Amino acid sequence: MSALDKEKDADARFEILNLLAEMQYEPALDKTGEILKSDFQEYYWKSIFIFGKMGDISVPFLLKRINDGDKNVRAHAINALGQWLIEPAAAAPLQEHYWAEKDMQIRGMILSSIERITPDLDELKKFFSEVVAKEKDKDLLTFAQETLNNLGQMSQAIKTFHDKKRVSAPEFQAEYQKLYDSAGKKGNTNILSQTSTPGDEPKLKLLRQRILQRNSDECFEDYQKINEIIMFNRFLSKAAK
Repeated sequence: MSALDKEKDADARFEILNLLAEMQYEPALDKTGEILKSDFQEYYWKSIFIFGKMGDISVPFLLKRINDGDKNVRAHAINALGQWLIEPAAAAPLQEHYWAEKDMQIRGMILSSIERITPDLDELKKFFSEVVAKEKDKDLLTFAQETLNNLGQMSQAIKTFHDKKRVSAPEFQAEYQKLYDSAGKKGNTNILSQTSTPGDEPKLKLLRQRILQRNSDECFEDYQKINEIIMFNRFLSKAAK
């Protein structure tokens, strides 16, 4: 933190913040304003690394910024919460903010995020039906209608996910260790998916953070494979209640 305070070069400051995020040093969150204010279109990847590595620690910090006056801050915060951390606690605040948001690109990002972080098909149907009934923007209306149309396919995908399950703690742990030790480069995520349970989510979150330690955008696809496991396990957990 002392080195960060002294450093003036933007690239060097990012590297220090990236390291602090890897350490999950929570006080560093207050230093991430420059990341949030950076042009989202060009520097979206910076917030993925910083907040992705911070993980759940960064959620309360980001939730306070989804209605920030700076468009870039909102975009970085919403993208991190909805597309990468896939944080369920953000669902209600994002639904509320959707109707207040003026920027169409960010409104689209909110819709896509709500789709990923709401583990309840009935809740998705309720919200997107409201969007279809009230939305005036053609593109957003089309997105919402397609989401409603695809709920049946999603229900079938959840059933397929369930049918492939063969829960085994020893198999899960063996495959998990391969993936963790290699930062996601070795191991089979299909086996991890089939043998996992909703209770494995904390470990899967740790694996996501470990994958980001490769510090290259080529790791993003592997990160999202773990998110898919988390998402479908959440659907199964919700359906079982």
